[in-house]
Amino acid sequence: MPESTYTDLLRDVQELLDGVGERPAEELPAVPARTEPSSDRTRSAQLREWHRLLTGMQENRPELSYLEAQRVQFEELLNHMEELIQAQAALSSLKQEATKQLATLLADCQRLATVLRFSLKHHYGPAADKLEDFGIQARRRRQVAAAAG
Repeated sequence: MPESTYTDLLRDVQELLDGVGERPAEELPAVPARTEPSSDRTRSAQLREWHRLLTGMQENRPELSYLEAQRVQFEELLNHMEELIQAQAALSSLKQEATKQLATLLADCQRLATVLRFSLKHHYGPAADKLEDFGIQARRRRQVAAAAG
């Protein structure tokens, strides 16, 4: 990915994250802690259900005026959740792109390191002690045992 595209992507992610989580905790309504959603519900199914609930409440505002404060809190929470989901998706795609770039760079570095090692062996000779300065083990010749007579 070209540097300008990477920078643009980072800027877009930062724009998504701006404002997310900036509300002080005292402004957020108290919500009972719940460890995990029930296993038969996915997050998208839960969001659809909540949007349907919110739509119904908005359509029936006159009848449900006594629930207006809770409806507003619910709407704010839903909007905040959707912002976080979008930010999470953007960060996930950024992570995937970074992983692809890392794999490419690792392969390129490995190839170039191999070329450099061979070039250094060619320059100094395969048995030169100088190769150890570069982390390359010099090839040593075996000591041939003296012929026994």
